Amino acid sequence: MSEPAAARWHRRWPWVLIALLVSVGTVLAACETLGWPFLADPMQRWLSSTLDRRVSLAIDGHTPASVSVHLLGGIRLDAPAIEIAAPAWSHAPYMLRARDAVMRSSASPMAARRGSSAASRGPISKRTPSKRRCSTS
Repeated sequence: MSEPAAARWHRRWPWVLIALLVSVGTVLAACETLGWPFLADPMQRWLSSTLDRRVSLAIDGHTPASVSVHLLGGIRLDAPAIEIAAPAWSHAPYMLRARDAVMRSSASPMAARRGSSAASRGPISKRTPSKRRCSTS
């Protein structure tokens, strides 16, 4: 006698779920190890739109660089070159030009600030300058 299909599925679904979770975990671990190379162009476009100026992660401005993006423990961007154009009012060509650069951003300060308010941080104290006496003889 064969058991009904519903009983077989009821017995197998935990194994299917475990296999799915292991597969997703393996893909995420592999992408983090490789540095999410397919995120370099979207990261460049996002930085350009956020800063409202040209951002280049390419070595000479045109050649795609070997950029790695790591997302665990905050965002870390490793690039052989990072160039951020200067603002329109500046005469300099770059605001930032770096070789073998590493940019890091942590979400923890942002998360800590989100829950705080001015009232919970306490009163603002005004610093008064110290009075010094000068004597001339």
